[in-house]
Amino acid sequence: MSLSVAFLQDIPPDMFNYNQSTFQAFYFFENVFIDTNLVDADDWVGTFNCKKWNADSTECVTLGKCVGSRKWDTSRCGSGVCDLPAMGDGADGKPETVGYLKTDEYPVFLIYDQSKDLYYRTLTEGD
Repeated sequence: MSLSVAFLQDIPPDMFNYNQSTFQAFYFFENVFIDTNLVDADDWVGTFNCKKWNADSTECVTLGKCVGSRKWDTSRCGSGVCDLPAMGDGADGKPETVGYLKTDEYPVFLIYDQSKDLYYRTLTEGD
């Protein structure tokens, strides 16, 4: 029984499911915050394709598919810096990656707070 529970803990929230693609990129984050608090080890961070940006391209107004996600347990990351995948459209016609990132498209990131069952939009800083 405890083995099953351990596996269930790494199942992402429904909105954060994605398929593997042959085209992949990774973003590396040192810190992820909700307001001024570091996210908990049971929270999730997801990469999404933005389908429509506002007029000055500063905010995503239509969120596309999830193209990557990670449970944000920094103890499982190299030196506390975690990678976040961003899968691309395989351009091979396979339905699993249709709507994923293409050249000249930019991702947006969301945080899922497990303890509050809430999703947060993010602002990124740094290189």
